[in-house]
Amino acid sequence: MMTGLVHAMRTDAHLAETLRSHVADEDRGPFRTIVERAAARGEVPAHTSTQLAHQVAEGQIIRRTILGQPLDHDFLTDLVDNLLVPLLTRTFPTDEETHRTTGRTHRR
Repeated sequence: MMTGLVHAMRTDAHLAETLRSHVADEDRGPFRTIVERAAARGEVPAHTSTQLAHQVAEGQIIRRTILGQPLDHDFLTDLVDNLLVPLLTRTFPTDEETHRTTGRTHRR
């Protein structure tokens, strides 16, 4: 479906513009609210970029969708704990911490 949609965007300018404006609209996603609440609780710096969180999560979700992989609890936990939280707080887990939560180690 994703490849068909991308192809259709190449041939239908109105569809392409509609989808691009939807994807580019950061207010459509949940990340602004999530990051603002985390900042209010002191969990992330006040100046944390909601756009970066949105782009990274969206990229991971689209990748898994294209690969036919599930958007399940394990994926979401890994996305939040090992990618978004470290990205937003600038504190990256050690290989041991990542392995403990996912069974995998980081590749360097």
